[in-house]
Amino acid sequence: MGEATLEGLLTIRQLAERLQLSVGTIYYWVSRREIPVIRVGKHLRFDFAAVLRHFQELSNLSGRGSGLGFRKMIGQQGSSLTTQDPDHAESRRKD
Repeated sequence: MGEATLEGLLTIRQLAERLQLSVGTIYYWVSRREIPVIRVGKHLRFDFAAVLRHFQELSNLSGRGSGLGFRKMIGQQGSSLTTQDPDHAESRRKD
Protein backbone atom coordinates (compact mmCIF):
# COMPACT_ATOMS: atom_id res chain seq x y z
CA MET A 1 0.00 0.00 0.00
CA GLY A 2 1.36 3.37 -1.00
CA GLU A 3 0.90 6.50 1.01
CA ALA A 4 -1.44 9.18 -0.30
CA THR A 5 -0.14 12.65 -0.90
CA LEU A 6 -2.17 15.69 0.09
CA GLU A 7 -2.64 16.46 -3.61
CA GLY A 8 -4.28 13.05 -4.14
CA LEU A 9 -6.74 13.34 -1.26
CA LEU A 10 -10.41 14.19 -1.63
CA THR A 11 -12.49 16.61 0.38
CA ILE A 12 -15.69 15.34 1.95
CA ARG A 13 -17.73 16.91 -0.87
CA GLN A 14 -15.56 15.30 -3.53
CA LEU A 15 -15.85 11.89 -1.86
CA ALA A 16 -19.62 12.23 -1.49
CA GLU A 17 -19.88 13.14 -5.17
CA ARG A 18 -17.76 10.17 -6.27
CA LEU A 19 -19.76 7.75 -4.12
CA GLN A 20 -23.04 9.48 -5.09
CA LEU A 21 -23.95 9.97 -1.44
CA SER A 22 -24.79 12.94 0.72
CA VAL A 23 -22.12 14.80 2.64
CA GLY A 24 -24.17 14.02 5.76
CA THR A 25 -23.77 10.28 5.19
CA ILE A 26 -20.00 10.67 4.94
CA TYR A 27 -19.93 12.75 8.15
CA TYR A 28 -22.06 10.09 9.84
CA TRP A 29 -19.64 7.33 8.79
CA VAL A 30 -16.69 9.41 10.01
CA SER A 31 -18.37 9.96 13.38
CA ARG A 32 -18.88 6.20 13.73
CA ARG A 33 -15.38 5.42 12.42
CA GLU A 34 -16.85 3.38 9.57
CA ILE A 35 -14.67 4.95 6.88
CA PRO A 36 -10.93 5.69 6.70
CA VAL A 37 -10.23 9.40 7.10
CA ILE A 38 -7.17 11.60 7.32
CA ARG A 39 -7.45 14.65 9.54
CA VAL A 40 -5.45 17.69 8.44
CA GLY A 41 -6.00 20.16 11.24
CA LYS A 42 -9.76 20.58 11.42
CA HIS A 43 -10.23 19.38 7.83
CA LEU A 44 -11.11 15.87 6.70
CA ARG A 45 -9.44 14.28 3.68
CA PHE A 46 -10.00 10.91 2.08
CA ASP A 47 -7.84 8.60 -0.03
CA PHE A 48 -10.40 7.27 -2.50
CA ALA A 49 -8.47 4.05 -3.16
CA ALA A 50 -8.23 3.40 0.60
CA VAL A 51 -11.97 4.00 1.02
CA LEU A 52 -12.77 1.54 -1.76
CA ARG A 53 -10.34 -1.04 -0.31
CA HIS A 54 -11.95 -0.58 3.11
CA PHE A 55 -15.43 -1.29 1.74
CA GLN A 56 -14.14 -4.27 -0.21
CA GLU A 57 -12.48 -5.73 2.88
CA LEU A 58 -15.63 -5.22 4.93
CA SER A 59 -17.81 -6.80 2.26
CA ASN A 60 -15.47 -9.81 2.23
CA LEU A 61 -15.85 -10.11 6.01
CA SER A 62 -19.58 -9.43 6.18
CA GLY A 63 -20.55 -13.02 5.43
CA ARG A 64 -18.31 -14.38 8.19
CA GLY A 65 -20.08 -12.98 11.24
CA SER A 66 -17.38 -10.40 11.82
CA GLY A 67 -19.59 -8.24 14.03
CA LEU A 68 -18.59 -5.14 12.10
CA GLY A 69 -22.17 -4.13 11.33
CA PHE A 70 -21.32 -3.74 7.66
CA ARG A 71 -24.44 -5.55 6.53
CA LYS A 72 -26.51 -2.82 8.18
CA MET A 73 -24.50 -0.22 6.31
CA ILE A 74 -24.62 -1.80 2.85
CA GLY A 75 -27.86 -3.76 2.96
CA GLN A 76 -28.27 -7.48 2.49
CA GLN A 77 -27.12 -7.67 -1.14
CA GLY A 78 -23.96 -5.68 -0.49
CA SER A 79 -24.55 -3.58 -3.60
CA SER A 80 -25.18 -0.22 -1.96
CA LEU A 81 -22.95 2.01 0.14
CA THR A 82 -25.87 3.74 1.84
CA THR A 83 -26.48 3.30 5.51
CA GLN A 84 -29.38 1.20 6.71
CA ASP A 85 -28.98 2.28 10.34
CA PRO A 86 -32.46 3.26 11.62
CA ASP A 87 -31.03 5.93 13.94
CA HIS A 88 -29.31 7.61 11.00
CA ALA A 89 -32.40 7.30 8.84
CA GLU A 90 -34.51 8.90 11.58
CA SER A 91 -32.09 11.82 11.96
CA ARG A 92 -32.17 12.42 8.20
CA ARG A 93 -36.00 12.55 7.93
CA LYS A 94 -37.58 15.88 7.22
CA ASP A 95 -40.57 16.92 9.32
